[in-house]
Amino acid sequence: LMSDFMLALPGIIFWIVVIFVIKSAKSKTGPKNNAERELVHDVISTIERFAPDFDGATVSISSEGSVGGIKFASLSGQNFSYDYATHGYFVSDHMARLLAAEIAKRFGGESCQVSRYDLTVAYRVIGPRQLAAEREKKRREDSLKHL
Repeated sequence: LMSDFMLALPGIIFWIVVIFVIKSAKSKTGPKNNAERELVHDVISTIERFAPDFDGATVSISSEGSVGGIKFASLSGQNFSYDYATHGYFVSDHMARLLAAEIAKRFGGESCQVSRYDLTVAYRVIGPRQLAAEREKKRREDSLKHL
């Protein structure tokens, strides 16, 4: 009986680790409370209203010197902004990262960190058109290397 348990132990530990990793990953993504969900919803609704043909954004982090906001663009070349202070928000690094990830997820883009002097100052959301252009550029560069 004890030897059967010992044989099963690695499998049990494996599944415990898998469940723990999945739960940890889920807890790090997406809005966690009502205030976060409200802000994400408000920002995405604003982008959908003004730039349904979304082409990219910069999500800044609030700081003592600047409350910040989100600057976003449409494929038609128009630029818009969402000012945190106007809507009653002060956005932390965590929340700015979350906003960028949620915007990217909603509009089919990718988000990345923008740093100055090893300090994160904003997050960039690369829209689908820009992603396609970057992939095409990389494909061309790669094909030239093979010649």
